[in-house]
Amino acid sequence: MSAVHCIYKANAKLGECPRWNPTDQKIYWTDIDARKIWRMTLDGDNAQCAKLEQKTGCFAFREDGGMILAMEKGVYVADPFVDPCDLRMLCPHPDPEHSATGGRFNDGRCDAQGRLLVGTVDPQRAGKAKLYCLEPHADRMRLVQDNFTTFNGLAFHPHRSEVWYTDTPTRQVYRSTYDLQTGTLNEREIIYSFAPDNPARPDGACFDSDGNYWCAMYAGGSVCKISDSGELLGKVAIPATYTTMPAFADAALSSMVVTSAQREDDLQEKQMFPDAGGVFLISGLTSRGCSEHLFRG
Repeated sequence: MSAVHCIYKANAKLGECPRWNPTDQKIYWTDIDARKIWRMTLDGDNAQCAKLEQKTGCFAFREDGGMILAMEKGVYVADPFVDPCDLRMLCPHPDPEHSATGGRFNDGRCDAQGRLLVGTVDPQRAGKAKLYCLEPHADRMRLVQDNFTTFNGLAFHPHRSEVWYTDTPTRQVYRSTYDLQTGTLNEREIIYSFAPDNPARPDGACFDSDGNYWCAMYAGGSVCKISDSGELLGKVAIPATYTTMPAFADAALSSMVVTSAQREDDLQEKQMFPDAGGVFLISGLTSRGCSEHLFRG
């Protein structure tokens, strides 16, 4: 039987992208709108915060140490927790016009070849968000897919050559076959659709080692578990309305960390869920997670 509790009352504006780092046995995450990166142990102690000049939509760890960060103006490498933080740009945002109107990077992660795949968000909801790829040692990103509103939920299937992802406002989960040698996707296929009349919509996600897709439900206060055949297997309720992304954590990858956000226009949420914007831990799961791939550039 799983249990959920808040391990850190972060009061995040938009907590996202939890990542377990086995090297220092800490969980990292970003508060996008507050321009912060956090890290701490799973007991909620020793929390550290690094303040950055740009919003960080997502990040990954690097083979050479430090992190790769998908930020507002481009993709950078740095160790945010070293003072001073020496941000070095690897490549500029591939669509400066879109970036200038709020089209920042959103969700992404690295594949087994050490590439970074990362999508963007279109604040105008006009289908201008895209998925890009940055090869190790490249200085430009290439387009992988387009016509998204809010690209989210990118995760690589642990046993099949597939990548799963979502377009949050559409409430649909997609999958595509993935060519690991070239870093290219085939056409997307809808694997699961959430009810269009329900405010809950799919956000960040990850796979477990059995090939089940765990997806946080923004405005749904939960994490859903979807089988690799597209069957909804169940969900775990989280005491926060705006859950954003899960990640397996601890030495055995047997626990799950879930980030959350707050909305200024939801005046009742803090009364209902005083830990909203916090980081939550799900324990007692029978599933185990998959290790994250490192960026090789």
